[in-house]
Parts: sequence; C-alpha cells; structure tokens
Amino acid sequence: MELGLLQSTQVGSLFPDTLPTIVTVNDNDNLSTAFQTLIENNILSVPVWDIHRHRFSSFIDMVDIVSVCVNELTEDQILNDSDLTSLMERVASLQNKKVGELTNFSGRNPFYAVESTAPLHIAIKLMNKWGVHRIPVVDSEGSLISVLTQSQVVHWLSNHMYYFSDLISKTLEQLEIGTQTEVYSVSQHQRAIDAFNLIYEKKVSAVAVVDANGILVGNISVSDLKLIGYNAKLVSRLFYPIEEYLKVISANKNTHGHAFQGALSVQKGSTMGEVVHKLVSTRTHRVYVVDPEGKPIGVISNLEVLKAICSCR
Repeated sequence: MELGLLQSTQVGSLFPDTLPTIVTVNDNDNLSTAFQTLIENNILSVPVWDIHRHRFSSFIDMVDIVSVCVNELTEDQILNDSDLTSLMERVASLQNKKVGELTNFSGRNPFYAVESTAPLHIAIKLMNKWGVHRIPVVDSEGSLISVLTQSQVVHWLSNHMYYFSDLISKTLEQLEIGTQTEVYSVSQHQRAIDAFNLIYEKKVSAVAVVDANGILVGNISVSDLKLIGYNAKLVSRLFYPIEEYLKVISANKNTHGHAFQGALSVQKGSTMGEVVHKLVSTRTHRVYVVDPEGKPIGVISNLEVLKAICSCR
C-alpha cells in the first residue's frame, strides 16, 4: 500500500496548479546581490543560472555566503561595521567575488534534478542517496519549474498518514532510528560563530545547544543565519555567547512571524507519528531524542523521516 502510493504519486502533484515565479541569481552576480536575494525573499537557498551554458546547474545558500565572509573578514572588521552587506560591497576580497565561484562552497547543496512526472518514490530515494535538502524539479524539456524540499515531502506524509499506519504507529526504538545519528552539540557559553563553524565543518543543518550538565537547552541552525538580514547588528552577535545570541534570535523570530523557537525533543518510546506531527506543526526540521535526564542522544531530521518512508513496502 505505502510503496504503491509513493510510486503512483507524481512529484509535480506536491505543488499548486499555478507555480510561483522561481527566485534565481546569475553566476556572474556579486556576492551581495545573492545575499540580498535570499533575505528579501525569506529563503535559504537559490538556484544559480549559468550564463555561458544557459542552464541552471547549482545552488548557493546562506551558509555558503556567511562561510566565505567569515573566512575573508577579521573579527574586528565585523565588530566595527556590523552591516554585512556594506562589508561585502566595500571589502576588496569580497567585492570581486562572483556567485559562480562560491556555489556549494559549504558542500551542502549539490544540484540533482528530477522530472515533475517522476514518482515521488524516486525523488525521496535521490534525497536519501545524496543527502540533499532540496531537489530541482524540471519539465519534460529540462526547464526548471520548481524546487522540492524535504519539508514538503514530510508535510505530504502528514496528510497521508492513514496509508502509513504501520510506520507511524511504531516507536523510534522499534524502528531503530534516532539514536544512530550522531548529535553535534555546543555549550551555551561558546560563541555563536563556533556553532556555525561546526555546522559548516560537519555539513549539517543544525547543532544542539546544551548546558553545563549536557542537558538540551536549545538549537542553533542554518535558518538562524537568515535573520542577519533583518537586523544588521546580528552579524556582530556571531561573536557573542550562544545564550545571548539565541535571545536575539528569539526576539527577531517573534518579530518576523516564525512559529517556533527552541529545540523539540522526544524519547525512544515516542512514535514516528508523534515526530512527524511535531515537525509539521512547528515547521521545524529536526527533533532531538533525549534520555530521561534531557540529554540529547540522537536526532531525527526530515531526512531520517524520508529514509523511514523509503523502507516501506
């Protein structure tokens, strides 16, 4: 039943009949142009048009841009002029950088496309195989028409859980998922920049924040970088303790209508259905598995949910 539904559902059916215009940048655009495009459209990643080959062939995302800036700028430069866009336009080493040089700088966004008529099962398998957060969707002529994200697939699953009753009724322990994924964490007293460096180094989307006793107290993720654009002062806060940075992030998330702040948690006895409900209802991308003391022992991201779907027969 489950596999049959995944094979009969086309990728294109997950999108509205009228597709919105795709936000893009060109490979010869300046770094600041790409940064502003992401901020103005409230997105974390954007397809890049290759002006010489006349096709889309890559993504650039917020981690790519911030990683380059932090590598090129000194702490003093950032603290003395906390407007990141201004720094991109004035500092020579950033001024001359083009989007094409930096696509997938973080190694997180390879570009693998799928046709809109392909079975959803194929798209999920590709996401699992390549560990990608999003897949370009093309028409029969190879033209880009949309981008499918892991979150969209998990949301689709939440609307079709009746067909996956066997999967959603099982506990994480029964499914043997959640505790097999290593949890990367930082102390709430470390600097925010240390958390983002760890995200970049481990090629993950987020890290857990723990207190002195190793108890889960928060989460810091790639999406938090997006808020730099809302408040120029936030870039200088990267060098502040995470505890203080998260307070600023929380205030800005409330201002800009984000539904949830903090870290979601479940235990090994929780069901997959509970996990999916938490991910969808809070519009978050991961749930931490904690022990009875509240210490993180695993993490379930959207990708782990997709892997579980792929195991359905």
